[in-house]
Amino acid sequence: MSTDSLPEEPAAPNSGVGTTQYPPPPPAPPPPPYLGLVRPVNGRYIAGVCAGLARATNTDPVLWRILLPALTLLGGVGLLIYVVGWLLIPSEGDPVSPFESLIGRGRSSTAPWLAAVLTTVAVFAFVGMFGHSPGGGALLFAVAVGVLVLVLSGKRSGPPSASPPVPPAPRPTAARRIVFSLMLLAVGGLALLDLANVAVVPAGAYFALALAVLGVGMMVAAFFGRVRGPVTLGIVLLLGLAISGAADTADMRELDLRPASLSDLSDSYTCDTARLTLDLTQLNFSGADRTVDITVDVGSIRVLLPSDVDTTVSAKVDVGNAYAFGSRASGIDPDRITATDLGSDGAGGGSLHINANVDVGKIEVLR
Repeated sequence: MSTDSLPEEPAAPNSGVGTTQYPPPPPAPPPPPYLGLVRPVNGRYIAGVCAGLARATNTDPVLWRILLPALTLLGGVGLLIYVVGWLLIPSEGDPVSPFESLIGRGRSSTAPWLAAVLTTVAVFAFVGMFGHSPGGGALLFAVAVGVLVLVLSGKRSGPPSASPPVPPAPRPTAARRIVFSLMLLAVGGLALLDLANVAVVPAGAYFALALAVLGVGMMVAAFFGRVRGPVTLGIVLLLGLAISGAADTADMRELDLRPASLSDLSDSYTCDTARLTLDLTQLNFSGADRTVDITVDVGSIRVLLPSDVDTTVSAKVDVGNAYAFGSRASGIDPDRITATDLGSDGAGGGSLHINANVDVGKIEVLR
């Protein structure tokens, strides 16, 4: 048998001839993003807070770049939101936020001295804006809890192992459901107190209570397992809290209008930013039928009525609360309220129709 027909023997493994080449192992996947909320490096103007909020909420960054400066003009709330976002949202590629880096939870590209300055500015600004206002203690507590939740629940897991991933336990989902249920019960209880006229609850109190319950619940759940907080809901609650607080704390002009006769009463009053009080208690509406339209963009409307005029009120707030003759509406985009009161003498004494509209703030119609 010819040796030319015999098959060639495979080369030795280390001979360098005919060695089987194996592809290199695939690179380890990058760690998951921090709570799904980061400050992108590309497209940022200052620190990337607006771009990060837009990415997390699937909105246009221009919306945030208009909203935050507008809130800054209303008592500086927009600037506070930006500084807090800079502190608590990590930059893209950083494992932790500047605040976490400041307390020794890891390294951030933000310099420690800058993080310390931002923290000082945020604390003094918040205390100055809300510390001495009604409900300021609750607001401070809610924000403090929110910061703790972000720090506790934002901890990254370790690098992925080569073993197959273990299916997550259902505990985080169950924990979220329990927390959401408690939050809804708390807010519903507060609304019942408002509807029962036990207390006049400002819109900011709903946001503060919801944020506090959400924060405490997620913080407690974090001790029993890894739970990521619902960032989008937290952002919505913080924005609602900031907007409602801005309406109460902004330095607005006071307009106290007291027409001396029906001829002095205008058919419409319009203001951009003001706390407007329309005192009609000295007017005699007998035999008259008047309609008054009142519009305030940011601030409040307060109408004081004489005891005998038959009055129908149509009131609408976009963010805030409205009250007229026992009818109430509060929150974000609540329903328009319509209420009629015939006064102490019943039908008669003239008629008055009031159309009141406020974008951010409150409406009150009282006798």
